Amino acid sequence: MFQRIISILSIIVFFVIIFIGYMSWNEKIAKTTQEPISKDIQADTSETMALTFEKLQQAITHLPESVQQMFKETYVNKKQINVVFVGSTSTGLHENGWSMKVKDALEKFYGTDLLKISIYEFDGTSTEFLNSELPEQIIEESPHLVFLESFRLADNHGFVTVEATQENLITFIEQISTELPEAAFIVQPPNPLSSAVNYPKEVEEIQQFLETNGIPYFNH
Repeated sequence: MFQRIISILSIIVFFVIIFIGYMSWNEKIAKTTQEPISKDIQADTSETMALTFEKLQQAITHLPESVQQMFKETYVNKKQINVVFVGSTSTGLHENGWSMKVKDALEKFYGTDLLKISIYEFDGTSTEFLNSELPEQIIEESPHLVFLESFRLADNHGFVTVEATQENLITFIEQISTELPEAAFIVQPPNPLSSAVNYPKEVEEIQQFLETNGIPYFNH
């Protein structure tokens, strides 16, 4: 268990470093249909940097030894690290959305041979999300790392209580962990609301709840 915790924290360090400079929470997300959307990202290989083993070694020198070894073995064995972004329309599944910017940055540097990135966006509350087919679809992806947006903005608009949001997040994480015990999770906040009073407090309450339960939270 200790080794798994160290591995999760190491992966978080890697992605947080990559994320800096690519996040924009003022993006306005276009509404999608109620049906969940899945988009497997396939980068244009003509614009993707050829990642040699030497470049990879240089890029991961700031990482803990265990994570460096994971990337080297993945590269040498020609396997992929499977990353999944999951959330409401705050996920930004459009050309200028933050998740698309992040995947472009990651794939252009590390290449699609090393990283497979999928984005799952759901237009609805966390309760509706749990009752959809999307969790099972995500399990079928067998992700190594799941970035989960907390759904609080959608839940706020859908009159879902903070307590229900917290329970739904835990339920989803446990559902994935039961089937994929080695999967790592990072929960992140939804888009901010200008001039909101209660909403920021709700987002903070969810953060505190998750951190108390030992779930990594990336508050960017």
